[in-house]
Amino acid sequence: MSKSHIWFILSLVAFGCLVAGCGPIKPPQASTSTLMLASPTRTPSYVPTRTPSITPSLSRTPTTPPTQVNALTTSPTPWPTVIHSERASSPHIVPTSTKDPREAELLRQLTAAITLQSTKGAKGRPLRQIAGWSQGIASYRWLDNTHLLLYPTICEEMGPMVLPMVMNLNNGRTWMPATDGSGYLDQNLALWSNSLKRLISSQGQEVLLYDLQGNITQRFAGASPLYLSPSGWRLLERFGWHDLETGKTMKFMRQSKVGMLNPAWSRDEIRLFGYCGGIEFAVADATLNTDTCVSSGLRFVDGEGPLPDFHWVLSDTQVMSDHGLSADRDRPGIIALIDPTHQFYVNVGDRAGLPSSESCYAAHIAPDGKHLWVDCQETSRLEQSSYLIDMSTSVTRTAPAKWEFYSWSPDSRIVVLGQHVSLHALGPDRWYRSGERWPDQYALFSVASGDLFSMTHSSITAPVWDPQGKRLAFLTEDGTTLVVLDVMTHMTTELPLASSALDVLWRPPGDGLVLIADGGSLWQVRDLSTGKMEQLTPNAPETTTGLLDIIHIRWSPGGNLLAFITGHDVYVVSVDK
Repeated sequence: MSKSHIWFILSLVAFGCLVAGCGPIKPPQASTSTLMLASPTRTPSYVPTRTPSITPSLSRTPTTPPTQVNALTTSPTPWPTVIHSERASSPHIVPTSTKDPREAELLRQLTAAITLQSTKGAKGRPLRQIAGWSQGIASYRWLDNTHLLLYPTICEEMGPMVLPMVMNLNNGRTWMPATDGSGYLDQNLALWSNSLKRLISSQGQEVLLYDLQGNITQRFAGASPLYLSPSGWRLLERFGWHDLETGKTMKFMRQSKVGMLNPAWSRDEIRLFGYCGGIEFAVADATLNTDTCVSSGLRFVDGEGPLPDFHWVLSDTQVMSDHGLSADRDRPGIIALIDPTHQFYVNVGDRAGLPSSESCYAAHIAPDGKHLWVDCQETSRLEQSSYLIDMSTSVTRTAPAKWEFYSWSPDSRIVVLGQHVSLHALGPDRWYRSGERWPDQYALFSVASGDLFSMTHSSITAPVWDPQGKRLAFLTEDGTTLVVLDVMTHMTTELPLASSALDVLWRPPGDGLVLIADGGSLWQVRDLSTGKMEQLTPNAPETTTGLLDIIHIRWSPGGNLLAFITGHDVYVVSVDK
């Protein structure tokens, strides 16, 4: 890519971190693992035990008639202050490069160091390695089947600071989109619109769209932060909403220095709800070209880390956060249902009749938006309670004690619950996928009946939903048996393994699985009915702490390639369909 396409503003500290570098990176050694599957057996030994832990008698009657729930007319809490935005026009500004020689040297080192090479895979299988940068690659994402968006680390003093880089897996060519400098992984330094097939970034007061070869195909006035709608056709930059399909643009949020942060998109992607700094919430409508910043007085219970997400619910008429909010000291945690149009909110807990002595800190919204799983806690003691709330009627059921939320099924019919049975250290496998300790046992909770079905009678690894949401896959505690559970019939298929595995991933179509063996190698389960299996990669190297170093395992969009990070490098292996 030509230097005229790259403008970066990097500090001397970040550059010094780059120059310092790290030691040489060693590729993983060939594996001698013999992880094999014995003949699979279908057995009812894991048939869940039906426990009527939740019955209709535990249901609470809502404190308001169901006909009033959608209108939210009962005891609303108003937002005290409304600030209307200005309609100043913005000239088209083309940024200029600082032409700092240190920046030029930094870019030269980065682009020259990262290369694509072939390395030895398992049993002769081709394995590609993206290597060469001493600081390592912090993360990546697939753009299409032949392009990766890489995030090389340039400094770790304040956490991983990264820059975006695109690599073509066919020829190893790399290019870097223009940005306003380095940033953290949770910042949108570059966005990929799969619908438009364009990479989007910003520099100065300009938004840039690139094709996969690094050519700028479009540019318009705008500034970071950038947010892309779920469809990939609409873009929110700091002060405007853009329809990338039609070219329509609406300018707003000029009264906020940061614009709208972390927006929730309505299904038509025209109305947005997010933050505009402090305790102010932002509301915007691209069709009406209106927006407001509203001082609500609501704060998040946990003010550290990334901003929690908002979601439109009840046919996109109300907004809800997935974390508890704090209104005042007397109510340290509430679940607020916000009406952006009329600018007030109601506490879902009050509407559903939850005890006023409890503080609610998490709300798990079902994929279809019809139910809400709420975690609460008594303010005077460390005792947790959970509830299932019907969003349209506010009818509430109390969840079984000592079980905690783990996941919703994709069809919103089942909640997977977890329970920590033992407190002893269980080894690195218990932290493998998420970096957090998994529960020991799991159960299926039926939204329709309120019944609880225990999945196993012993500890297992965290279960993983198949793409269709009909089956769960997990490993027994010792990792020597792969179990696939049909959640409707409660029948299981057990595949005994010759040696232990740590984790399991479904293929995107749901027609096969990949196992991470004890040792860090990847194995493909090509046929669940026969148990036919094949090794894909050699063992991963161990870190200085003794933990396996294989992370960020992700499928390509076509489902025929699997990428992962080991050590400082990214690896890509072909997986047979």
